[in-house]
Amino acid sequence: EKYGWPFKRRHYATILQTLNKYGVKVVAFDVMFIDKDRENPYNDEALINSFKKYNNVINLVTIENYKIKKPINGIIENSRYIAQAHADVSIDSDGSIRKMHPFYPSIYRDENTTMKFMYRDLIILGAKKCSDCYDAGIPLLGMAAYSLYTGNSLSELYKQWNEKTIRLKFRFPEDRYKGQGRKNAFTSEENYYLSPFRHISARDVIEDTLSNEE
Repeated sequence: EKYGWPFKRRHYATILQTLNKYGVKVVAFDVMFIDKDRENPYNDEALINSFKKYNNVINLVTIENYKIKKPINGIIENSRYIAQAHADVSIDSDGSIRKMHPFYPSIYRDENTTMKFMYRDLIILGAKKCSDCYDAGIPLLGMAAYSLYTGNSLSELYKQWNEKTIRLKFRFPEDRYKGQGRKNAFTSEENYYLSPFRHISARDVIEDTLSNEE
């Protein structure tokens, strides 16, 4: 409630600054910055300036009607990597997603024509040049984050995966994190949740109220 929804982009800039203050290795934004801020251009300016400052940010493009759709100017030009979030590209006939491509696969435009988007297509559109990604496909957001975090180049990972898929298993692990969203937000036990992931509230990051453990 304090910061509103949708989030103003200047808040993402603050999150990025705080995370880098604590030495985070990779920041992957699972958010599409497609349209300009109509209320205050400063929000876009603050976001882009933060991307210029830190070289550990991954942002998204989307693929629509057989074309790559870019975010607002300044995003892909100042991101360490660009990725895509189309985990549903391999949706099954019953509407379920049981597998995903770490890299965007070849797609059929018609019965006789296939298309393949590569990372070099992003570079042509303005993305940063990188010798370790030029010959790769366009990675899924998680694959791009894995590449940057581990130091395994996108090109090498693409040689390994190419058109291969990862089979999804929607099963909770035995060990789960017990969380309550923002610290001290709730007191009732029923408001706690169990998750396979460690969650930290964006508000706590913005206000820099993280605990030593966090």
